[in-house]
Amino acid sequence: VVPAKYVWALCPLSDGRLLVGTGPGGEIFSLSADGKPAPFYATDREHVLSLVPAPEGGMYAGTAGPGVLYHLTDAGKPTVLADFGDGEVRAIVVEPDGGLVCAVNGGVKVAPQEFLKALGEAGDRSGKKSPPPSGERGDKAGVVSGRLVRVGKPPSGRVRDFVAFDQSYITDLKREASGSLLVATNNSGKIFGVAADGMTSLLHDFKPNQVLALLLAEGVLRAAATGDIGTLQRIEAGPALTGNYTSEVF
Repeated sequence: VVPAKYVWALCPLSDGRLLVGTGPGGEIFSLSADGKPAPFYATDREHVLSLVPAPEGGMYAGTAGPGVLYHLTDAGKPTVLADFGDGEVRAIVVEPDGGLVCAVNGGVKVAPQEFLKALGEAGDRSGKKSPPPSGERGDKAGVVSGRLVRVGKPPSGRVRDFVAFDQSYITDLKREASGSLLVATNNSGKIFGVAADGMTSLLHDFKPNQVLALLLAEGVLRAAATGDIGTLQRIEAGPALTGNYTSEVF
C-alpha cells in the first residue's frame, strides 16, 4: 500500500520498479516487484499528476500546486524544466524529436480531487450540460482554461504556448501514431484532435459531460472513459455513418 491519500500517475522503470505519483504531499514512490513502496522523490508540491518515461532514461513529472515540469533520473535526481505558476501539469506527451507537449490547466481554485465534482455541482445549478467555469457565478472550480504547451528537447528546450482551450479543463492528452494529438476535456464530453500546425478539430462529443481518460491501441484511439455519467465508450476507426449538429434553441 502506498502511504498517500491519492494516486494520480504510474510510470514503469526499466529495472522493473513502478513509480507512483501521489498527493497531497507531492511525493513519488517506487514499488518493487514484490509491491513494497519506498520514497523516490519529494517534490514539495501538492500533487504529482503526471509521469511518463523519458526516451534517454529517467522520467518526466508534472505537478499541481504549483504546476512544475520536472525531469527525474532513475536515481531520483531532479531538474526543473518549466514552472507554470498556479497552473497544473495534467498530462505529458513525448514527441519523436525528444520534445514535449504538456497539458496545462490554469485558474483552478480547488484541489484536483475536488475539481470535477465542483464542475458537476455548477452544472446542476445552471441546468446546462457543460457550464463555463465562471468565477463570476461563484463556482468553487474557478475560471479555468486549458492549453497545450510545447517544450523543446530538454535540458535547454524553449517553452511556448501551442493551443488554447478556453473554459475547458484538459483531463488527458495522447499522441496517435499518425502524429495527431488527442485532447480530452470536461467540456460537454468533447475530444479534440490537434494537428502539427495547431489546427484543432472536434472528433467526438459524448453525452456524459467529462472525458477522463483516452485509451489507444496500436497507436489509434479505441476507447474513452467518461464521468458524470461514468461510462466506457468504444471508438471504432473511420468516419461515422451518419452525422448531425445540435445547437441551443434561441
